[in-house]
Amino acid sequence: MFSFIFPTTMKKKISTKLSSAQRLTIIKISIVLIVIALLWIIFSPQTGYYTLCKQKNYLQSIQQKTIDLQAENKQIQKENDRLINDPEYIEKVAREKQGLLKKNERVYDFSQ
Repeated sequence: MFSFIFPTTMKKKISTKLSSAQRLTIIKISIVLIVIALLWIIFSPQTGYYTLCKQKNYLQSIQQKTIDLQAENKQIQKENDRLINDPEYIEKVAREKQGLLKKNERVYDFSQ
């Protein structure tokens, strides 16, 4: 195998001293990049925090509608069961909502 040995005299020390203007420029660029990154995190179209909050609110409203519809379905199912199994309720609904009468029955209207 090959091995390279570098003598210590070949190593050069790289000077990285920056002037105050260069430091200020680097700080400004860093701040701008950080602000851009934060704005992207907050407002990005698909994965941003703002979009996430909107989707969360939409999900909550859909879940509430689902709960309301389930409660309404239970009530309709109860009324349906009652209409199927309770003859007195069927008669009541027929008289009140449909305006039906039994044979030889008359309705007198005294509301005038």
